[in-house]
Amino acid sequence: MTTRLAAESVNEAWRHDALADDLASHLSRPERMVWTDMQMGPAGSPRPDVFAMQKSYTNPKPVAYEIKVSLQDLRKDITEGKALGYLKFSSALVFAVPRELSAAALKLLPPRAGLMVRSERAWSTRRKPAIGDRPEWCNRFALKMLIDGVNRERHTHRAKYVSRLNEDLKKRELLGCEIAEALREPDTIKWRAERAAAEHEDYKKRLKDNYEHCKRGILREAGEIAVAMGQEPPKDIWSVRFLAEKLRKLADETSADERVRAAEEAVQVVVRELDRARAVAARHCGEPAK
Repeated sequence: MTTRLAAESVNEAWRHDALADDLASHLSRPERMVWTDMQMGPAGSPRPDVFAMQKSYTNPKPVAYEIKVSLQDLRKDITEGKALGYLKFSSALVFAVPRELSAAALKLLPPRAGLMVRSERAWSTRRKPAIGDRPEWCNRFALKMLIDGVNRERHTHRAKYVSRLNEDLKKRELLGCEIAEALREPDTIKWRAERAAAEHEDYKKRLKDNYEHCKRGILREAGEIAVAMGQEPPKDIWSVRFLAEKLRKLADETSADERVRAAEEAVQVVVRELDRARAVAARHCGEPAK
C-alpha cells in the first residue's frame, strides 16, 4: 500500500514527458548532443526516453536514459529484459527516477545500469553506469540520426547563449545612449551627478542619526541592567562590553540563577546590535570601524 501511494504522489509531481524534458535540459552541453524520444533504428528497435552522445569521433560515449515514474514500470522493463535492448545502440544505460522512488529503484537495478535521481532542486547521480564497448553502428542508424534525429535534438545551451547575447546587446545599446546624451547635454549629466551626491550625503546623515538613536537606546537598556545588578551604569557605549564581561563571570559563578543568564543574553544581543549598526555606519560613511 505504501509503494502504491508513493507512486501515485510521484505521478502528480512529475509526469513522464516533463521529467524527460527536464533531464534532457540538464544533460545539454555545447560538447554533447541530446535527443528525446528517439528511436534507435528501424521499426521495432529500442526508443530510449533520452539519448546523449559526446561530439567525438574517437569516444562518443553514447548513453541511453530511461525515465520511470512508477516502480511497476521499472520492474516490468527489468524483468522482461527490455533494458538490454538499449545496449545494442549505446555504451551504457541509466534509469532516471524522481527522488521518492530512488531507494526502491536502487534495489531493482540491473548490475551494470546507472541511476539518476531528480530531487526538488536538481538531478544527481546515485549510481554510475558501467561503460561498455562502443556498439558497432550501422549505416541505417547513422541515417536515422540525420533524418529523424535532427528534429529531436535538444538545443538548450544554444538558447541560453542567444539569451545572453541579447542581454549584452541591450546593455551596449543602453550604454551608447547614455554616452550620447552626456555628449549632447553635459549640463544634464552634471545635474544628475550633483543630485546623486546630495542623495548620498543625505543617506549618510540618516545612517548616522540612526546609529546615534540605537546607541542611546543601548545605553539606556544597559544602564537599567547595571543598576539591577548593583553596578555603575556604563558612561559610554564601549563600557557595555565590560558590563557584558562581568555578567559572563557572574553567570559562571552562579550558574543556577536564571535571571543572571537572562541578563547576560540581553546584553549580548545589545552588543551584537551595536556592532552591526556601527559596521553599517562605518561602511557607508567611510569611517574605520572601531
